[in-house]
Amino acid sequence: MVATLISSKHVAPKDAQDGHRYSLTATKVYRGDIPSTFSIWEENSSGRATFPWRIGTSYLLFLSYSKDDRAWTLDGCGNSGPIRHRSAALNKIEEIQQTKDGGKILGTLLFSKGTPEPVTVIARSSKSHRDYRAISNRQGTFRIDVLSGRYNLHMRPEGWTFQAYDLTYEDPKDLTIEDGGCAQVELQASKTK
Repeated sequence: MVATLISSKHVAPKDAQDGHRYSLTATKVYRGDIPSTFSIWEENSSGRATFPWRIGTSYLLFLSYSKDDRAWTLDGCGNSGPIRHRSAALNKIEEIQQTKDGGKILGTLLFSKGTPEPVTVIARSSKSHRDYRAISNRQGTFRIDVLSGRYNLHMRPEGWTFQAYDLTYEDPKDLTIEDGGCAQVELQASKTK
């Protein structure tokens, strides 16, 4: 999304980490549902933004909602920042938004020991039951190009189970792909006995 900073307030609660609450006005939302005026909570920690916040400045922001803080938080991907420094990313987002031929599922398989085995990853459409496949590489990564829709991921070979890694945002059992969209998943692999 693109938003303009309208105010900033330092907050120092007695029982929690101090930080800042920023109020912004959304000027363009690319994905998700966010009010036209919203707040970002940023605690005073190593997870802070890598850029200075300035009132009146427009920013490209990647956010997730925190129920505990009742505010939005910056995604730690490092792509958020002032528009004047994020023009390449913004241009790519605009290009992707114009795409009408589906999207991508990108993933990483995390193995507890050794080099990852090649794994066939199957994305099954919830609507048409059509399968799209990819084989993971030596690093355990895979990419599947799919039409827009909802998907459920399955893995082969037999003898392995895969669960969503704790820090992944997406649910591999219910992925929604929009035209020009991308879902990223990390899956922890375990050998069954």
